Amino acid sequence: RLGDGYAQIQGAHATLSAMNFLPQHSHATDSNLASQPNLANQIAQRCAVIGLSAFILLLPFARLSELGIVFCLISSGIYWAAGLLQKEKTPALQAAFVTSKRAAKAALACWAAIFAAELISCMDSAELKGSLVATFGGIRFAALIIAAAQLSGAQRVFLSKLAGITLGIWCVDALVQATSGFSLGGRGNADRISGVFGDDNLKLGLVTATLAPIALFVAQRFRPPWFSPKLRFVGLFAVWLIFAAVILLAGARAGWVMFALVSVLWGLQLGGYNLRKVGLGLLLGLSTAICLAVILNATNSRFAQRVERTMAIFDLQTADFALAGRVPIWKTAVSMAVAHPINGVGVRAFRYAYPEFAQAGDPWVHTIPAAGNADAQAIGANHPHQLLLEILTETGLIGLLLWAFAIFLLVRAWRRASPAQRAHAWPYGCALIVLSFPINTHSALYSSFWAGMLWWLMALLSANLDGADDAVL
Repeated sequence: RLGDGYAQIQGAHATLSAMNFLPQHSHATDSNLASQPNLANQIAQRCAVIGLSAFILLLPFARLSELGIVFCLISSGIYWAAGLLQKEKTPALQAAFVTSKRAAKAALACWAAIFAAELISCMDSAELKGSLVATFGGIRFAALIIAAAQLSGAQRVFLSKLAGITLGIWCVDALVQATSGFSLGGRGNADRISGVFGDDNLKLGLVTATLAPIALFVAQRFRPPWFSPKLRFVGLFAVWLIFAAVILLAGARAGWVMFALVSVLWGLQLGGYNLRKVGLGLLLGLSTAICLAVILNATNSRFAQRVERTMAIFDLQTADFALAGRVPIWKTAVSMAVAHPINGVGVRAFRYAYPEFAQAGDPWVHTIPAAGNADAQAIGANHPHQLLLEILTETGLIGLLLWAFAIFLLVRAWRRASPAQRAHAWPYGCALIVLSFPINTHSALYSSFWAGMLWWLMALLSANLDGADDAVL
């Protein structure tokens, strides 16, 4: 009976390994059988894969992406419960426990630092209820880190491939919309292509630019035997060109800056930091981008309008038009940060504090009509549209210092990882740099959508920095 039971366990393990849900092992003995995760840990690991996959797949569908976080919460709960109930942890189980992983600990410390900054900002928030909801709602993002820490090498590779293929499908769909007017997100009626995200959710350019390093990394690691070096170069260049075309047509100029940064960082990584190779690659990319922009400017009226508006920035009288009316927002944000330098006006409370600091005639100030028991209320722009201003106005200098501390922890975790671990973590680190690059305009990083994106990237960065060196993409 023991022999039959052992054979059944081995068969189940082989099935899960074939599905890439467990690491591969060539031989199993009684000693390593004891080190295999128990049923609870297997369920937690499966929920982690489903949750992290669902999050990226459901990004275009607004709040549905939260379903992935729910699975990660379930995974984390099962994982921690299994660890607490385990009377005697084997060395293998201790090694798998999240508290033994340096990068996972660093990512959780980053989360704790930013959570602390948000919590401190609630003390005298201009909108206490909204700040408390945003702060304590952020607890769920820690589950992404705990869930990712459980992944095997095969599962981490699976998620990278899934994200890369998903982005490829979004790009093809966007190009179809650019030529036919239709996409999976419906008919395009806006002044730019919206792709699978739809006309009421113009995030295609920003999301694609943020996640582009993952897709480029997956394409770079795709090396079938029949690929010659020249064919591989042509293939990588074609992938880059598709992303460039989609991001340009998506019309988000912050996305243009983000993808330019992606191209520089990817060029450095692809060229092995050889200055000659990198210089030639960047020159080729720049020349191609200029030619592509000229062609799109001549053939696509919506892109031409975006370029015309962008060029207006060189005239002081039309600079605010070129910046989509953001100059008054930035002036008001500076006044707000000066008036509340310690802990800001409260996370997600920028719009409610805005009218107090806005100049007379500010176009962003408007009144919410009275509804039910609520009185009419004057509010302003939703957020500062700039990362550093958002941190300073909503969480103050305390928030800025805690963000700097979080960055220090991540850099230290990166430096402690092996070259192979850093290689697998590179696309997620690059995406985080692009998302938080300060010399750009930004969406609201404290919002549910972009905070979720930030912590999804952070979770997979830490998982790959802690992963075994033998994961193969």
